[in-house]
Amino acid sequence: MVFEATPKRRESADDLLTAGLGLEGVRRPAPPEGAGRRQIAFHKEFRELLDVTDAGGFARIYKPNADALRQPGTEHLALLQLPGRRFPFAALALIPDTFDWEAPCLVAAPASGSRGATGAIGDIGAWALTEGCALVLTDKSCGVGANLLGEDISFGPDLAPQSDSAAPTLFRLPHTSALRKYLKRRPHAVAMKHAHSEENPEADWPETLLAAIRFGLYALNASAGGPRGAAALEDVAVIAAGVSNGGGTAVRAAEADREGLIDGVVAAEPNVRPGDLRGARIMEGDRPIPNAGRSLFSCAADMNLLAPCAALSSAAQAAPLGDLLGVDAPRLSEWSARLARAGLIDGDTDDSRAEDALRRMTALGFGEATRPLLAAMHVMRIWPAVTATYASAYGAFPIDEAPADIWFAFSDGPGAPPRAATSEEVGTFAARSGGIPPSAGLEIFYGDAPAETAGDPFGDAAFAAALVFKSLSDGDSRDARRIAAGLNACTADPKRLGVPTLLLHGRSDSLLSVNHTSRAYYAAAETERRSPTPLRYYEVERGQHFETLLMLPGFPQSSAPLTPHTFEALSLMRAHIQRGEALPPSQVIRTKAPSGDGGMLMSEDMGEIRAAPLDDEINFNGGVLRVPA
Repeated sequence: MVFEATPKRRESADDLLTAGLGLEGVRRPAPPEGAGRRQIAFHKEFRELLDVTDAGGFARIYKPNADALRQPGTEHLALLQLPGRRFPFAALALIPDTFDWEAPCLVAAPASGSRGATGAIGDIGAWALTEGCALVLTDKSCGVGANLLGEDISFGPDLAPQSDSAAPTLFRLPHTSALRKYLKRRPHAVAMKHAHSEENPEADWPETLLAAIRFGLYALNASAGGPRGAAALEDVAVIAAGVSNGGGTAVRAAEADREGLIDGVVAAEPNVRPGDLRGARIMEGDRPIPNAGRSLFSCAADMNLLAPCAALSSAAQAAPLGDLLGVDAPRLSEWSARLARAGLIDGDTDDSRAEDALRRMTALGFGEATRPLLAAMHVMRIWPAVTATYASAYGAFPIDEAPADIWFAFSDGPGAPPRAATSEEVGTFAARSGGIPPSAGLEIFYGDAPAETAGDPFGDAAFAAALVFKSLSDGDSRDARRIAAGLNACTADPKRLGVPTLLLHGRSDSLLSVNHTSRAYYAAAETERRSPTPLRYYEVERGQHFETLLMLPGFPQSSAPLTPHTFEALSLMRAHIQRGEALPPSQVIRTKAPSGDGGMLMSEDMGEIRAAPLDDEINFNGGVLRVPA
């Protein structure tokens, strides 16, 4: 343990789950005036990962209810470090006063994306803490480990900026001669831990979660004082649970667990893929799914090129947020023309090229079910963020050797010049950032071109970078092989999975296609897994990756929430581990657009995990995974 803070008592005014915000506070569009870093971070995590509105059903038709959201208890904060690694990572153990010593349960929740340690406080923590479980959170060695290089400011585990090099921080690069030379060219450059640690954090995600679980049990032991005291720890049920990157971490940690720490896994929309489907095939209805099991980076490299072209399609224009695409139309048209000149798209008009882009995206596994997210993916600039960060991470490149000469700096927006962060930005950056740019004022820059080009996400320099990422994805250069080796270190191994596991995924996921993640993993696991323990896969019709979008007009009519089913799966897993209750079979969960007055989501619209799914059951027989259409 690199650092351990004194355990802190949290009362209702600054509780474990909402930092004192309560239901009313997390529903506000912004944190309250004068909010501290902790409240800002919790507010962000709830609103960026859940639909917290009454219309969406949170605290109305699915748990937790409003009264349960304030959870007093004890907080343990630490920095942990894996052997042989240069940088620590944050872990946060939360033990509510309602902890059930008679049926003790610890939920271990790694953050989604590249978020900080509080990243899973809403999407997993809201179930755990209100169900009498302890909760251990971790940033899994990504987190908001920013280093403002020019000012040499980093951030501590408490999210506060630190200029003292001796203070405990998440990430600070040593100022070598190479870095000093780099800073002469780019005095405003910011290093981010996920991209620039030179340690491929994703390869370590399983071990970081296992270390966090040990810390959670240590904190429980330190807090033992319930009716049965420390003796209860012998019977603690440990559920590894996460969403997106956190879900993939939970699955891979269970694969890597040699101590028997984990008793069960719940993974929602997990970024997890097997190295090989072992000959298994996937069918959706009567349609075969080709090329399943591709990596996120491989998909992102293609989508980074295709998505701006597809944004010109009638499908994108008709999608929610489609009205925002008009301002970028001239640059998107030029991007489309560049693709055609490079021979990467067919067609001689914007419309024909956009339709060809959609066809190619469908072949990549991003079919019609993801079309309602086309405009949102463009507005959020997801694919440039993924390619820029993950290429550097997988190849463990130093910041001055970043692929495509990508770099990060604060700016007033796309196309504006890089600048130093303001004092307000520095003070709240770790609370507001998602861990990769664009986020909290941090932008992506492409080389040393003039600012209007270097910072333009759809300009010449960005297009050139997209071509580089494509070549790194499917080429055979030294750097491409370096990235491929990093990717291989992050591959899952289903035959090592030895605990009960529930996978959930939205069929309309526009970031982590079900064909390359949950479907592929489930098919490979059923082909070669040696353990008799149950593995189930629940696919949510109309479910998609970015639940926060459901709070915006248009999205509830085309998309469904995944969180209610994640909470349902957590309850099923706890009952299975502690009471031996059977887990329902794999199935498609059917959903509907909100049917209540004024667009209110009703319980019958959400669907449910059924003990007898009948025609909606997902089957694996004869090497074929069959998912009902």
